[in-house]
Amino acid sequence: MSIAQPDFKTYFKTLQILHFALLGGQLLMTGVFAFLLHYHLVQTGINLPTNIIYLTLLLPVLGFLGSNFLFKTFLKRIPDKAAIREKLTSYQTALIVRYAILEMPTLMLLVLYFLCGNQLLILAALLAAAYFLMMKPSEIGLIQDLELNQEQQKQMYEM
Repeated sequence: MSIAQPDFKTYFKTLQILHFALLGGQLLMTGVFAFLLHYHLVQTGINLPTNIIYLTLLLPVLGFLGSNFLFKTFLKRIPDKAAIREKLTSYQTALIVRYAILEMPTLMLLVLYFLCGNQLLILAALLAAAYFLMMKPSEIGLIQDLELNQEQQKQMYEM
């Protein structure tokens, strides 16, 4: 008995669900922390020096650079002659790595915000989450990223 392979529509819907679930987690965490601190339901106890706060603002930049570098590295490893399913599986892996690396700085900024209450940190986290939103998977982006020719695109939609 073999397991049925998903069609492209299901595959792509899975990518979108994954993206929005990760984004939703970031936004939910932002909301919870902001609510707790705004209504003084928790006490912040850490007083971070200003230079440390400015250094933490580099986290999203590092996440952006690192995620793009690894994403492109993963894509370069996909053989040109690979079957379309293999390419899509590798693409999904590359996206998961990209999303994980993009999500890390946002979560770290939110934890630091929760610990010290500095508004600049939540602003940076929201900007990082906005960038994460812009990384939403698209069919056009997938075709461009994988450099699919007309025949491969046809195969992809016929899966």
